[in-house]
Amino acid sequence: MPLSANHWIVAWRPRTLRHGLMLIVIAALLPLVIVGFIQSALVLDSVRAQIGNRLAASARAIAERERDSFIIARHSLGISSRRASIIDMNADCTAALQATLEETKNAVVNYVRTDAHGRPKCSAKAFDSDQEYSTAEWWQRTTSERDFTLSKPLIGPISKEP
Repeated sequence: MPLSANHWIVAWRPRTLRHGLMLIVIAALLPLVIVGFIQSALVLDSVRAQIGNRLAASARAIAERERDSFIIARHSLGISSRRASIIDMNADCTAALQATLEETKNAVVNYVRTDAHGRPKCSAKAFDSDQEYSTAEWWQRTTSERDFTLSKPLIGPISKEP
């Protein structure tokens, strides 16, 4: 036997005064709770978007600062590479590289001048003259380029620093 609409009204009719007050409080608070959940979901999305925007802005600022350091290093290296002492790899080569490194120490750990076979001839920091870079991937790529090159982070064989 199907239930009539009157049967539902009777089922929700308060049995006691306390039961009636509870139904009124629930009926009054239910829309507020629903609106609260909707607002919290919207605020959560907004907060996530703000955090993402703030992280992106920070990343752009850091990248810009790093880019400036590499531009300075590139120009310093370009100027230094025209010095006769560095080109000829003579006794003043180390001093010239040390001066260049002092100008760019925030961006660059070391400068090394090698011969055509990848053997270091002078360096801003002390080095092992028995080393040879000709088999290293970064050295081969650098010698094939005519411009400033960057590689993934490496532990420097001379400086022992990243």
